[in-house]
Amino acid sequence: MDTQSGQLTTIISTVRHGEKDKLGELTEQGAKQAMEKGLGIENLQGDVILLHSGVNRVRESLTWMAKSLQKKSNNGTFTDYSSHYLHYLFDPKNKGNYFVKWEEVNGNSTAELLRIKSFLELEGNSTEPEIYPSPREMAIRLGRVIATEIDFATITVPEIRTNFINGSHEPVIMSFLYYILQNYHPRHKEFFKLHKESLGFSEGFEIKVYQNLIGRNKVVLKFRDITKEIDQNKLKDFCRS
Repeated sequence: MDTQSGQLTTIISTVRHGEKDKLGELTEQGAKQAMEKGLGIENLQGDVILLHSGVNRVRESLTWMAKSLQKKSNNGTFTDYSSHYLHYLFDPKNKGNYFVKWEEVNGNSTAELLRIKSFLELEGNSTEPEIYPSPREMAIRLGRVIATEIDFATITVPEIRTNFINGSHEPVIMSFLYYILQNYHPRHKEFFKLHKESLGFSEGFEIKVYQNLIGRNKVVLKFRDITKEIDQNKLKDFCRS
């Protein structure tokens, strides 16, 4: 092992669920999207840990991804866990007045982009604080999940190879990207000059953790054509803010 550059020990994939029907269940096309996503995820020949929002379509999407991932290897197991931090609602059964209309523009890419723009403009506010966290709070909640997974990667020996797959929803993932890609100080117009479409089904981002024997770990985020090195301390500071 190269003690200076380190080696890739953990991949954290955070993805949106596949296509859903009018009842919110995963469609056949959604399952196919998830399988294809899984085939595109690098397999570290270790365990696969699935963390999801608890919603059926998200859990099923991650299961299809993991099955595709494991076709590349006979090693490792996969286990799934639910986390309310990965949901955009405090109570998945209560969408409130804001999110009950969220699905009305599905299939119209221009309207979908305007929808997420309007949502992210709320930043630290929520129109219904008893129903859903603000975009900033959603970003912090997902950030805590990711920071915990990075910690796991960096306190274990390099021989432990792990694929984490976090399954979540468009508002949560876009909120996290909105903050982290702008160094936690968003400038709304600049963000959307770079990102001219919202998050597609089974789309997401990837974080790779490189570990060395002298404790100089490197954490790199990849989203579409953007690559950004993540400062673990700054991420934790944001999560405590």
